[in-house]
Amino acid sequence: MNIINPFHTQCIARIPDSYPDHVPRSPIKTLLDAAHVLAFAGANGDIASHIENELENGGEYKNWRAKMPPVTPQLLLDYQQLYPITPTQMTLANDEVINHGIMIPHGQILFHGGQWKGMNAVTQLSTPFATTFCPQVAMREAEHSSKAYNKGYIDLMVITVVDPKVKAFVFDMDEPEKGNELEVLFEAGATIKVFSRTVMGRNYPVYGNPQKEIPTYLLEATLS
Repeated sequence: MNIINPFHTQCIARIPDSYPDHVPRSPIKTLLDAAHVLAFAGANGDIASHIENELENGGEYKNWRAKMPPVTPQLLLDYQQLYPITPTQMTLANDEVINHGIMIPHGQILFHGGQWKGMNAVTQLSTPFATTFCPQVAMREAEHSSKAYNKGYIDLMVITVVDPKVKAFVFDMDEPEKGNELEVLFEAGATIKVFSRTVMGRNYPVYGNPQKEIPTYLLEATLS
């Protein structure tokens, strides 16, 4: 299997001139540049649509999906649709990733949104680890269930797969409920190494009572 790079064709994206200099300008040519934009802005429809279109029309994503069962196992649908789930359900979902997953190519870039502060620079994960092809999706996941509001920050992780030791399940982007998440779920045991954390903005709005503004960070990491 080969690396999926949605930016093998450049993306013309509307990026306001008012954004600071550290936010890349159009055209967007790399996944890292896309992550910089999303870590600052939170959303960019042009970038998100470009990634979706490249996956839909590019042959390599179809090759990855061809390695998956034609019908997504119910336990993995439950993982997506009912999360958070019980420890027993998590173990069963992890077994499905092991049974049906593939080794993601060395060098593949994926994204994860969350709150990583306080974690070790090198962390071996005891549960499955969700990633996505799209940094905009990762930002939404970081905000989901008021996580960003309660924690007071967002980390957008740019993850490069390096000599992976764990399998991953590639979800179908055409699934009716959660296909838009463009998810790749790694089995438990993945090792995450974070080697940089850069502040991208300090006034990202999150909604609650009261509304407040929080910092956002871009993390670069590897997964093996």
